[in-house]
Amino acid sequence: SSAASDVYKRQGINAEYGVTKVFLRERMYALLEDKRSYLLSFSAIKCQAFWRMAMVRGYFCEKRDACRVLQKEMKAYLARNHWTKAREGSILFQSVARMLKIRGKFKSDLHKKREEERKKKEEAERKRKEEEARIRKMAEEFKKTHSSDPRSVEEIMKDLLNKSEEERAEEE
Repeated sequence: SSAASDVYKRQGINAEYGVTKVFLRERMYALLEDKRSYLLSFSAIKCQAFWRMAMVRGYFCEKRDACRVLQKEMKAYLARNHWTKAREGSILFQSVARMLKIRGKFKSDLHKKREEERKKKEEAERKRKEEEARIRKMAEEFKKTHSSDPRSVEEIMKDLLNKSEEERAEEE
C-alpha cells in the first residue's frame, strides 16, 4: 500500500489508505468523479464518432464502388460506340470507293456506247446522203432521157426513194 500512497502523493491526492479501501476527502472525491465523468463522456463521444465514421465510410465505399462500375460501363460503352462509328465510317468509305470505281467504269462504258451511237448515226446519215445523191443523179438522168415527163426532179426522186424503201422492207 506504500507504493499506492507514493503514487497518490506524487499526483497531489490527499487521502487516507486502509488495507482494502482508500478514504478520500469530499473535495478530492468530487475531483476524481469529474475526471471519471469526463473520461466516460469522452469515451462515449469517441465511440459515437468511430461508429459514425464507420457508417459514413460504408456509405462512401458503396457509392465509390457504384461510381467505379458506372465509369467502367461508360468507358466500355464509349469504346463500343467509337468502334461502331469507326466501322460505319469504314463501310461508308468502302462503299464510296466502290461506287467511284464502278462509276468510272460506267462512265467509260457510257462514253463508248454514246460514241458508237454517234458513229452509227453519222454512218446512217452518210449512207442516206449517198443514197439521196445517187437517186438525185438517177432522177436527173431519167429527166434527161424522158424529157416529155411533166414531173419535176424532186417528184421523181420521191418516187425512187419510195421504191428503194419498199425494196429494203422486202429484203428484211
